[in-house]
Amino acid sequence: MKSHKFNENCATTVPSFFVIGLCSMKKILGIAVLSLLLSGNVYAEWLVIVKNKIDENVFIKRTNYTEEVATEEALKGCQVMYRYREDIKKKKKLELMEACYVHSVIEQ
Repeated sequence: MKSHKFNENCATTVPSFFVIGLCSMKKILGIAVLSLLLSGNVYAEWLVIVKNKIDENVFIKRTNYTEEVATEEALKGCQVMYRYREDIKKKKKLELMEACYVHSVIEQ
């Protein structure tokens, strides 16, 4: 049985397939860490608040992963609130629907 002496360059005493494996593992670990650092904002949500210029009691709030979709849904929610009301005339409905506006957009 052959005894191995301690060598400062340990790569020479380790079989080559372990060295290749370690190199691959370092690359995989580096890619994983980098992707986690860069993906910190992937799950951010947008909060959009819509109000009405005529009816001050309206306060519509929607959240979504994209600003555009959240804005569209909030404005649609405000307009739907007036579209199906039967107690007001058509002209007033259109006026109230057009008075909906985006009050604020917040990234959470």
